[in-house]
Amino acid sequence: GDFVEALARWSAAASAYEAAGNPEGQVTALLRGAEAELSLGRGPDAVSRLQKALDVAQRIGNVSLLFGVESSLGNAYALTGRDADAERLLRSSVDRALTAGDTQTVARALNNLGNLLALQGRLGDARRSYREAIAAASSTGAKAIVVRASGNLARALIDDGRYGEA
Repeated sequence: GDFVEALARWSAAASAYEAAGNPEGQVTALLRGAEAELSLGRGPDAVSRLQKALDVAQRIGNVSLLFGVESSLGNAYALTGRDADAERLLRSSVDRALTAGDTQTVARALNNLGNLLALQGRLGDARRSYREAIAAASSTGAKAIVVRASGNLARALIDDGRYGEA
């Protein structure tokens, strides 16, 4: 119920922002709608929304929105089995956000990359990615990302039999 309602509202908001000539608002609404789609298990629909958001962010040249969309799209690719696309996009997002000094996006993308690597059974690489995400998020005070990446790191350690480190 709630995600369906949220999806309808974000869809209406994206259309309204587009009609009003507010591409930044449109991208944000598309991102939030994609999050609702993922919560409903509609990965392909989320990817479609995020690809549209990526097109708009690229067209207007808003770098911070672009980084956020790339990270979210990489995560959606991972959740829909497009691992190679996901890894390429997440690594690109990390590199570009590092260059731009957008440490929160770096942390978010590294956490998402860690999730992908863990799903692939690349637990050592996943642990490194989570640790880097925690360091980046800590440096900006992004507590929610620290908590999320820390939990993911603990899960990767347990999955790898490293209970004492978890």
